Amino acid sequence: IKPIHNVNALHMNASTFDFQTNSTGEEDEKLAAQKFEIRIDGMETELVIKDTSKYTKDEGSLVGVTSGQTAADLLANFDNELAVVVDVKGAEISATAFIGTGCAIILVVEDEKIETLEVVIKGDVTGDGVTTSTDLIAMRNVLKNRATFEGAFLKAADLNADKAMSTLDYVQMTTAIKG
Repeated sequence: IKPIHNVNALHMNASTFDFQTNSTGEEDEKLAAQKFEIRIDGMETELVIKDTSKYTKDEGSLVGVTSGQTAADLLANFDNELAVVVDVKGAEISATAFIGTGCAIILVVEDEKIETLEVVIKGDVTGDGVTTSTDLIAMRNVLKNRATFEGAFLKAADLNADKAMSTLDYVQMTTAIKG
């Protein structure tokens, strides 16, 4: 695509740009009637959660995500155009795919991963996006030292937010599942 006019940026802040063109007369009127999308390389330097979102960043994790959400739902909570959602193995997932603990949202600029946030859904310790008796069994296996949780999965198991998974979390999960 060839530029129609050369423009010089006179003033720029986070959201507005003032330009001066090298054209005159009728060309200026045509140019003024056009809409422009301006993208500055490197402008997206971090994942930005929208002010209206209930999500928060927590040491490389994304918390506040609830079960039943799709990749599109997740992306709609961010102001980034270059973000993608991947599964626990790192493969990009479709917009309609449900997300679970261990999925991640990644900001990718020019094939470089700028920031990654692992999804944490409280109670979803198996990563399937829902809290069921399967999650309860997995928690019991950890309490009996048959398995361990790490990263986002440990945060998902920590229902009482005391930075560890314990019998208290297991009891809370049992109560939640039984309704």
